[in-house]
Amino acid sequence: MTALDGPAFARLLAPFAPDSAGSPRTPMAGWPAPGARRATAGRLLEQWLHAVMEATGALHGGGVNLSAYPLVLDLAHLVSPRRLVDVLRKSRRGDLQGAGESALEALDDCARFLQGLAEKVRA
Repeated sequence: MTALDGPAFARLLAPFAPDSAGSPRTPMAGWPAPGARRATAGRLLEQWLHAVMEATGALHGGGVNLSAYPLVLDLAHLVSPRRLVDVLRKSRRGDLQGAGESALEALDDCARFLQGLAEKVRA
């Protein structure tokens, strides 16, 4: 990663100074208060984490079919795509145990990601 050029970055942001009339950082009147936005995000992350934990429990119960959990499958696609591809590859080869292990790893990645986001929202 290249180092940040401080003076060039300041020049880039100069037109958007906080006292500028057209500042995009001015809150819009229709938006909920920051606390309400954090509460909404927190509830959403909690629901997603619950769905991931439910799918994890089902996989521990012996199933490897993530298609029964479309939200979790979407999250795994975004958070852990390589592990999800590994699940598909192992399933096609008939390695259901390996596919299940990879699916659990993908769900663990999702859970850690969502927990980390939730901590940032609460901070």
